[in-house]
Amino acid sequence: MRTDIALLSSEERGATTSTDDITSHTSDAGAMLFLDITKAPATAETLQLVVEAKDEASGKYVPITAFAVSKKGEELGAGTTLAFTVYAAAAETAAVANHEVQALPIPRHWRVKVTHSGAGKWTYTLGYQPLA
Repeated sequence: MRTDIALLSSEERGATTSTDDITSHTSDAGAMLFLDITKAPATAETLQLVVEAKDEASGKYVPITAFAVSKKGEELGAGTTLAFTVYAAAAETAAVANHEVQALPIPRHWRVKVTHSGAGKWTYTLGYQPLA
């Protein structure tokens, strides 16, 4: 049985951060990612999640999708959780009620990059739930 996975633990970060490599199980049809922001800078800075597929031949990462940027830090405050889903059979949606869906297959080997728009200090976790 596959379980939820913590990709990034709660930590203050001031720069773009990437997760370790993730290997999807052959039965995984997609992934749901949870970005839980517990502290945001009181500025106009934002965060954005980018899913990157790994090219096993070169070892390089290729961005396959980027989700909409978060609200500005000054608008978020603390206690905001955003959900992002990558699922091939899904209908794509815009960000609705803190959830955005991309209709794409999940790669076998991939990672998530949390892109910071500036150097402000954010505290967040990133969780992953495989979808069957």
